[in-house]
Amino acid sequence: MRIACFNWRDIRNPRAGGAEVFVHQVLRRFAEQGHKVTLFTASYSDSPEHETIDGVEHMRYGGKFLIYPKSYFCYKKHIEGKYDVIIESINGPPFFTCLFAREKVVPFIHQLTRENWYSGLFLHPDCHSQWFLRISVWYWYTSYRSSAIWPLPCFLQYFSETPPFR
Repeated sequence: MRIACFNWRDIRNPRAGGAEVFVHQVLRRFAEQGHKVTLFTASYSDSPEHETIDGVEHMRYGGKFLIYPKSYFCYKKHIEGKYDVIIESINGPPFFTCLFAREKVVPFIHQLTRENWYSGLFLHPDCHSQWFLRISVWYWYTSYRSSAIWPLPCFLQYFSETPPFR
């Protein structure tokens, strides 16, 4: 199976945290099972554009601010018609790949904390936070309501044997 994954940071990013470690471990295990796995993630200072880590191809583009609007163009250039499924790792603002991807999209949500949504963006949590949160929740509901959403406990239990999108 050909698996594409969107995540805003990767394991080598200097600001990587627990979510990036977890995503890396899941993708590494898919690669060990013989799947072709590519992670599309933000570039950072002195990062190579392409790199393979533990069998997972990493493609870095944009930066911490441009990764989200560039995800559509990345999809059109590198993913469309070349992958079977897209895992969208949501650890803050989503990529909304389900709005433009033809492939099956599996959103993976690490957490729903308002502070993290604003941490990497130029918005301040006190500035229009209620408006932003309401619009985001409505957009998530309308965009992802037909998708199977895999929270952390389901990933841990189910991915120990096989991916959920066969």
